[in-house]
Amino acid sequence: MIVAAAEQSGRNRLAQLSPVADLKPWLATASTSPRILLSPRATQSLAGWAQSNAPRDLTLLVGPEGGFTREEEDAALAAGALALSMGPRAAHGNGGAGGDGGAGWRLGGDVGRAGART
Repeated sequence: MIVAAAEQSGRNRLAQLSPVADLKPWLATASTSPRILLSPRATQSLAGWAQSNAPRDLTLLVGPEGGFTREEEDAALAAGALALSMGPRAAHGNGGAGGDGGAGWRLGGDVGRAGART
């Protein structure tokens, strides 16, 4: 799926998919890249954050189909994750993997640019 998504979007760099992990122990591990939590509670958008930050590696937290619980979100935020939203049109922005499939595309600056491919 990762290869097909990269081919379809014209990208030459593959995303890395990590194995499923228990959230609390994983949050306790060190990270050298920002951890992004897509949340309907967020006050800043992913697009806004991407515009004010240089391109870099990041970790996107993907929760279960129904999204993270409030307690899980609070634990992630306490561990330094950034809560960002996909915007008002993303009804399932923090749901399963399908809810964030366009995140790399959005981070690449393609939102709002007709016919853009990166």
